[in-house]
Amino acid sequence: MLLSFVGVIATVFSNRSAKETKLRIDPTGEVTADGRKVHRVIASRFENFIHIESSGDREQAPGQAQGQAQGAIPLIRKLGGTRRERILVAVVRNTTVDLDFLSELSQLPNLIVIDIQGCRVEADAWSEFAYFDRLKYLAVFGAMEGQSEQDLYYSFPEVKTIIEPVLLVHSSPDAV
Repeated sequence: MLLSFVGVIATVFSNRSAKETKLRIDPTGEVTADGRKVHRVIASRFENFIHIESSGDREQAPGQAQGQAQGAIPLIRKLGGTRRERILVAVVRNTTVDLDFLSELSQLPNLIVIDIQGCRVEADAWSEFAYFDRLKYLAVFGAMEGQSEQDLYYSFPEVKTIIEPVLLVHSSPDAV
């Protein structure tokens, strides 16, 4: 009985680690009204995306810098384990990307795409993207102040950096 239980547990863990999600980003040729190119994240669904945004309209907490994601971190903490595992794409807007924020974002273990276009990224936070094991795409238009594309390429050669303004959409026509 014990041997059967150990066998089932080993099978579950091997299936989890063997499951490699294949995602790719393909341009659609469409352009939005504000000039962003539309890119489709192939083999993704609505449930694979998370949108994190800090609204400037919200009242800032004492001691919190303008633009930090006041509601984003509790949102990530409230997600269940299976929901966290399904998220492959994180779209972050109007947020200061610092070490604390990336630490919370790392709770999403299967992130393949991180879109931080237009966010303010602190200088010491760039190196932390190396800790996202499955990261393949990083959209950085408007977030690379003080950081060059060449520096990012040498720091993360396995990550494709998207430096043009893009809109990432899921590929499955499922309902919202």
